[in-house]
Amino acid sequence: MDKPNNSFTSDTESINQKFSTPQRLFSVIIAAVFLAEVIAMLAIYLIQPEPYWVETLLDAMIMTVLIFPVLYLLHFRTLLEHIAERKRVETLLSKVLENLPVGVWITNKSGTIVHGNLASQEIWAGARYVGLDHYGDYKGWWLDSGKLIEPHEWAAAR
Repeated sequence: MDKPNNSFTSDTESINQKFSTPQRLFSVIIAAVFLAEVIAMLAIYLIQPEPYWVETLLDAMIMTVLIFPVLYLLHFRTLLEHIAERKRVETLLSKVLENLPVGVWITNKSGTIVHGNLASQEIWAGARYVGLDHYGDYKGWWLDSGKLIEPHEWAAAR
């Protein structure tokens, strides 16, 4: 059976899976630090700088130059790719939400309305981003009984 095409995954996902386990990432970084230190010690041995502070500074510079690409490749680049993918998915979700033919309100944990799509704003003749204490400003009626929906009965208040 073929795997369905999932538009939410990126092409770099398979590349990043090579280093996805923390143990493997830790092992690769330890190996890179070890090799960088060996190279730094060889360079210091060949150059033989006189004052100790120059030797320390040279060691730190060589280590930084050699370790940064490994950290970038294994950690920072992956993190930037995840951020870019999240922004792409958020944009897609926002477009879907705005184009729904039904009204959708988004509330925070405390019940304050933080966003309403275009259909909800058309239904309610605008948007009022209010909290639970002002749900009574909105008027709605139960379909089966015709009774007015009380502020505490709105779905977001439950």
